[in-house]
Amino acid sequence: MYAYYYNSEYSYAALPMFRAALSSLMITFRACNSTGSNAHIGHVEVGVMDNPYDISTFQTVRHFTLDNNWSQCTCYLRLYTGTGRYIALRAPGGSAYVDCGAYVDDVVVRTMSACPPPMEVDVTQVTPVSALLHWRESGSATMWMVEYDTVGFQRGRGHTVVASVDSVRLTGLTANTEYDVYIYPSCGVDSVYLHDVFRTECVSSALPFYEDFDSYTA
Repeated sequence: MYAYYYNSEYSYAALPMFRAALSSLMITFRACNSTGSNAHIGHVEVGVMDNPYDISTFQTVRHFTLDNNWSQCTCYLRLYTGTGRYIALRAPGGSAYVDCGAYVDDVVVRTMSACPPPMEVDVTQVTPVSALLHWRESGSATMWMVEYDTVGFQRGRGHTVVASVDSVRLTGLTANTEYDVYIYPSCGVDSVYLHDVFRTECVSSALPFYEDFDSYTA
């Protein structure tokens, strides 16, 4: 699905009505911005509508900020207490979002499991050799296994760390390298996880720095 927004215009997509209570459901989808560049940031909101033909009934449940890489987005509706029956996606407009849109694909709505994966992970304090991960628990897990290695590694064969709090610092990483990271809640099985990708920083150049531009690589 392509959602385009300009100035104050919004794009909406309402899903069919489900018999189950919305507070027992979760929605997942893949999304990225439509520009192919991180110069513009895309936005998608998950919400609930009382009437799919009346956009004024849209109530935001969660907001996602998108770059030009496809991201897996997950929204749990367990905290929704309203009376709406339609899950909907909205691409917000406004001056901050001028001339930018969002691509959305692979939308799945399912009953939320008793042991859901964490909702999201933040990667901060990234250096050439380390990174700090922090995630939001969406269920009742109190222990997590974090598995990581260079991008593309086979799950089950990476480095692992067991965490008793919702954050962990990874060390011994390689500079300027992309890493896959998987976070598994202790209450689930290895098919329940949160996935993310990050890149370590480059090593700083030594001083004095000199470049004569006598040679180059095309």
